[in-house]
Amino acid sequence: MKLHASTLSALNTFTGYGPGFVLVNDERHETSLIVMPEHLQPWDARDFASLEAVHFGPIDPKTCREIFIENALVQGDTDFRPAFLTHNLRLVEEIRQLEA
Repeated sequence: MKLHASTLSALNTFTGYGPGFVLVNDERHETSLIVMPEHLQPWDARDFASLEAVHFGPIDPKTCREIFIENALVQGDTDFRPAFLTHNLRLVEEIRQLEA
């Protein structure tokens, strides 16, 4: 198999990397960023260990919204506890007890 360099100059391409940086289209970036074919977007995720659901919103807002609704609002898997959520989770638990 023979590999050839891509000539898709209109699209963002990783052209190099090193300790603490990447090159995209020969431009050096030392912070996290989202690289899409046609645009670059700053990303506030510092490292893999610090990733949270909120970091993925800019990538796929629709899926992130669905995950938030299911995990946070339905399952209660969140540190964010507004009064409505506490009330709704209490109702869900009461319904589960009635169904048992």
